[in-house]
Amino acid sequence: MSSYLSVLRVPGVIVPLLAVAAASLPIGALSLAMLLLVDSSAAGPVVSALACGTGIGMVFQGRLMDRCGQPVVLRTAALVQLLALAAFVVAVQASGPPPALVLLAFLAGAGEPQAGGALRALWPDLVPAGLRRTGLAWSSLILEASLLAGPLLLVVVSPAAVVIACGLLFAGGAFTLARSGAARAWQSGPRKGTGRLGVLAAPGVRAIGAVVAVAGAVAGCVQFSAAVKDPSTAPWIYAALSTGSLVGVLVYGVRPWPGSAWWRLALLLGGLSVAAGVFPLLCGLLLGPLMMECYAMASEHFPPGTRAGGFTALTAVSLVANGLAAGVTGFLIGYAGPAAGLLGAAALAGVAGLLSIRVAAAGSRRWRLPRCRRGGW
Repeated sequence: MSSYLSVLRVPGVIVPLLAVAAASLPIGALSLAMLLLVDSSAAGPVVSALACGTGIGMVFQGRLMDRCGQPVVLRTAALVQLLALAAFVVAVQASGPPPALVLLAFLAGAGEPQAGGALRALWPDLVPAGLRRTGLAWSSLILEASLLAGPLLLVVVSPAAVVIACGLLFAGGAFTLARSGAARAWQSGPRKGTGRLGVLAAPGVRAIGAVVAVAGAVAGCVQFSAAVKDPSTAPWIYAALSTGSLVGVLVYGVRPWPGSAWWRLALLLGGLSVAAGVFPLLCGLLLGPLMMECYAMASEHFPPGTRAGGFTALTAVSLVANGLAAGVTGFLIGYAGPAAGLLGAAALAGVAGLLSIRVAAAGSRRWRLPRCRRGGW
């Protein structure tokens, strides 16, 4: 664990880390609070609008950070979200029309400040090269801890108060990060043209993005299958998956691992395939390290000037894949029973693992972009 402490000892790290922790805590609570706040007839559209807005906002905020810097984007997004959430609560209390609630939920999602992506983009400037992987592990730990602890806010206060508290936490964390010296000094660098696909136009990033999509899809399959099989145990299964992911990242991020990164991905995907088919609760132990490895690999393949946009785009890919997989799993379960969703997740992870082995065996030449000079991302 000394590597984690070494990151904390680097001057200038504590403030961005605490700011992102504050801005990440609401991630696990906001959608659930909004779901509990509205009538059941509007709950589905509201939560869907929030998720869609979040995915779209991730991509656009990341690109804007690369072009305009982090402070102005984080502050603007936080203000938009805070106003949208306040208006949402007022509209719910006033029994506002469902279309208005859906619109406000979309704006709240689009305005969610992408502090996590901003911190991932900052790590190369915050810590020495030997600690960057541990820095990414810190980012993953913060996210997993927020997904586990965020819903506990609903145990203490009402859903309306949680929605407002989430807006204040998002805004406080985003403004604190924007005021930090690291965020103000950060520059993405000269931008290379990437076309409409953005950073995903790079072959190496596309390959890694496919693995990220598989990880998000497997998580969606397992979560949905658990909720359908026994709704009363679903919260405990979600908590077990988050706890496993937190532990997995904590252990995996302690030290660098030998061998090609694609071989490590193949092993993680293979283990994920077995876990999904045999004991789904173990999936969390592998999903966290898998996502962390993908972020670390992708950081070496981003085209110049696309670092923030690259990290937010990968997160958006995972989010979209998670939602789509939940929908497909619902169809499979309706056709062949709850086990079909888990078997589908196992098959998907297994196929991705085999493809990763093929890439690793080929030396990853097809997917590799020229790397930056030693010591740089």
